Order: sequence, then C-alpha cells, then structure tokens
Amino acid sequence: MKYFVAALLTAFFANGACAEPVTYECQLEDEEGYGWIAPNYIFVVDTETSSATNASNHYDFTKTRFKVDRKGRYRLFWKAKLGSKSSGQKFEVHYTAHITPTDNTIRMRGKIISHKFRNRPIGSGTCRIRS
Repeated sequence: MKYFVAALLTAFFANGACAEPVTYECQLEDEEGYGWIAPNYIFVVDTETSSATNASNHYDFTKTRFKVDRKGRYRLFWKAKLGSKSSGQKFEVHYTAHITPTDNTIRMRGKIISHKFRNRPIGSGTCRIRS
C-alpha cells in the first residue's frame, strides 16, 4: 500500500509539471450581425503561466491577458484594430471572452473605443479542444 501511494503521488506531480497549453477552437455566432465578432477563434491557454494568445478571421495571433475567475471560467482580454467595410476606417475594439472549461462554451463581448457606437458586439458559441 505504501508503494502504491508513493507511485500515485509521483504520477500526480509528474503530470502537473508537464502540463501543456490547451488550444481551444471556437465557433461563435455574432448576435448583432455587424461582423465585429468573427465566426472562428483559436485560443491557446496556459494555466501554468497564466498566459494566453488568440487569433481569429480578423487578425493573426495576439497576446491576451488571462485570468481564472471565481467560477473557474477563463477570462480573456485583448485589443484589436479592425476596419469597417462601409467607411474604410480603422477602429480599436476591446474584447472580453469567457470560456467555461467544464462544458467548453464561450461568451464574448466587445467595446468599440473612440467612437460613439451604441452597439456592443456580443457573441456566444462552443469550443472544442484541439489535440
């Protein structure tokens, strides 16, 4: 029994030390329909170092601030410069995403900075873990 407990503890701590970042492929639906929320996102989350990156149809991989909230969800924050197709202008958008790792759902919102937009981009969807 003593050897079993020692082997179990060794396996547990060895597994924790080798934890690798998790890659989430997410499909979202833009609830407003204006295109500020991309249909596909990729999030690379490393809980060991509390870091993350993300990419979408709108931009390449960008550094993302990462936290785990009290409910165990992943909170991700980042900024992106996006262009408007109708006006040709560039806008800065601040995004916040919540990924729930227990059921792999995602909820995202955005805030368009420096302009008086009343709409707040919002989207939701599901993620799958890419191995």
